Amino acid sequence: MSAGPPCAASGRRFLSRPALHGRKVRLSPDEVLVAEGNDIRSVWLLESGILRVQRIGLEGRRQILNLLLPGDLLGADLQGRQGLSVEACTKARLLEVPMADLVQTVRHSPELRRAVHEANLVHLERMRWLTWMLGALKPEERICAFLALAGRLLSPEQQPDGSRIVTNPLSRQDLSDLLGMTVESISRIIHRLDDQGVIEILSPTRFRIRNLARLLGKGGVTQDLSALALAAPDLGEWIGGAQPPMTAVNEARPAKAQVS
Repeated sequence: MSAGPPCAASGRRFLSRPALHGRKVRLSPDEVLVAEGNDIRSVWLLESGILRVQRIGLEGRRQILNLLLPGDLLGADLQGRQGLSVEACTKARLLEVPMADLVQTVRHSPELRRAVHEANLVHLERMRWLTWMLGALKPEERICAFLALAGRLLSPEQQPDGSRIVTNPLSRQDLSDLLGMTVESISRIIHRLDDQGVIEILSPTRFRIRNLARLLGKGGVTQDLSALALAAPDLGEWIGGAQPPMTAVNEARPAKAQVS
């Protein structure tokens, strides 16, 4: 498909943007995407669901190092890192593209190179925040910080009375391995916060935050630390549907590329 001519009416020139095409991948909860020790030859754009980046410690306990959310790009940032695996926390839908195709396209597209770099920064900031929580906060503070600041992960719903309702999509074991606490400890703290009127338990996965300022105070944190609220750049501009890989296209309009 050749590049379309500049728009005569507006005088604007449309940028040429190469697009990567790959195959659809669907995962069930706990299904492995990247096994420990595997040679990574693909990158994946997460369209829906949640993935966990994890490792198994010397004592055999699993530690979740990071969470991947819709819009995140996975693969390039795992190369050369030993002992890590990636599994699905929930049902997930991804697009898989050969790593070599991404590398080749990035060489010729500074815009895509910048977007991939920004996506990696989002992952690192998310991991930094989670690591900081484990190292700096006590168990109850971790729970409070997680409920108050987990942003996009918990899909907060603001209520007319000023409270907000959050929904935790993670299993009890995932939350335990993410926060470095036992399932029993998490349950005790959640019920204690409910007894204190800080939150209200609506169901095992839904909670009403009655007073956000008080919850933040009990967590010893501020809203400025909400790294899980960070949104990755929109890489869907470059990675499309299940087509033959590495099909170069040019934009026919400013917003999205058209593929012939």
